[in-house]
Amino acid sequence: MDATTDESIRYLSGRAAFGSEDLVARTDDKRSPRVSVVTTVLNRVRTIERAVVSVLEQSYPSIEYVVMDGGSEDGTCEVLAKYSDVIDHIESGVDSGIYDGMNRGIRRATGEYIILLNSDDWYVPTCIETLMSAVLDRRLDAVSALAYEVDECGKNQRQLPRTELGYNVFLRMPLRHETMLVSRKVYDDIGLFDESYQIIGDLKHTQRLFRRIEKQAYRFEQLNEPVMYFRKDGAASILTEKFIRERERLLKENFPDLRKGDLELLANEYQGDPEPYSALASSNESPPHLKKAIRAFLAMHGVN
Repeated sequence: MDATTDESIRYLSGRAAFGSEDLVARTDDKRSPRVSVVTTVLNRVRTIERAVVSVLEQSYPSIEYVVMDGGSEDGTCEVLAKYSDVIDHIESGVDSGIYDGMNRGIRRATGEYIILLNSDDWYVPTCIETLMSAVLDRRLDAVSALAYEVDECGKNQRQLPRTELGYNVFLRMPLRHETMLVSRKVYDDIGLFDESYQIIGDLKHTQRLFRRIEKQAYRFEQLNEPVMYFRKDGAASILTEKFIRERERLLKENFPDLRKGDLELLANEYQGDPEPYSALASSNESPPHLKKAIRAFLAMHGVN
């Protein structure tokens, strides 16, 4: 593998390491605009290969694959090396977290559309084709779809329920982030991920996207078809104290006048009692966008 002049990057490989002609040879056309898939990984030797193979087996004809490794020491890099002739860009070096890796991958990507795949998860073979068909047929700027959830062994599959993108996004992530295929112009407009977050930077980014969709700046749809497998033991699938603190911080950004008790209520998991939420939504002190967010959140839990 070729070394780089940046000591923070341990290796650079893939098609891009051997000159631009490999990428140029895959000429895009209006029927198949290039889609860049970005995977960030750190010490996932057990799961990374399945993720990589699922990208390489996609039916869509024009895919660029970018893998950003955060400095793995468990054999992940050796697995990636096996695919260096078919992955367009592989880069490894210590980063500040998953959103740093995602941002660097997006900057490296050259596609008109971008989708992010975590190293624990994998696509169905028609994932990109399904999403891009909707984008091209309906002139969408962003699209998402449904997903299957599996256990840490990749078994016991169940389809995750559909939730709509709306004001609920200010309290919880209603979409499977890895099914979200987004045009380059959207990233150019709303920016990259906030790297000061370690767990819910994707939620903050989706909130930005929703604000633009609400103003009809972009066209978005969610498809009813599952296009990926989500492994339940991923980084943010288990509630932690840090997870709750990040929720509180983001809530304060969006609703700076929230009182401490209300902040804790909204940051913690829903316990099945809608009354305190309904009371907050009905309070004259709550701003209109908070009321909308709470009502949409309760609707996610079947409360009208």
